[in-house]
Amino acid sequence: ATFYRLFDTPVDVMAMICDRLASKAAEGLESVESKNMESLLSFMIEFLMNHSDTLECLLRSGRTDLLYSSFKKPFDTITKNHIQRGFTETEAIYARESIAAVLCSILFVWISNGKRESLDEVLSLFKKAHWNNIRE
Repeated sequence: ATFYRLFDTPVDVMAMICDRLASKAAEGLESVESKNMESLLSFMIEFLMNHSDTLECLLRSGRTDLLYSSFKKPFDTITKNHIQRGFTETEAIYARESIAAVLCSILFVWISNGKRESLDEVLSLFKKAHWNNIRE
């Protein structure tokens, strides 16, 4: 009965799981020694790869948007000191949002393709897809 008082739909459960993952990721970002963009992105990719079971559920349910919504805060943490320099506030918002969208999309493609690529290969694919827009 408590379960049904807390959650109206299965989507509410998935959203809560994504929110908890995002909180753990945000905590983990604080422990990354080197705060350069590549180290932070590498941490996020590895973190999400280690939670691929959750990503698979989101993909199967057609609710990949829940990951993106929950992970906005950690992505803001990653990018605020790296892409905002030299950008207007509007440019920084677009850059942050596009980084989050591309990274989530690449990880969902990684799952759809059978999780064949390593962490370094996925990071390389991200760089090829988006790196030109990031300033160190």
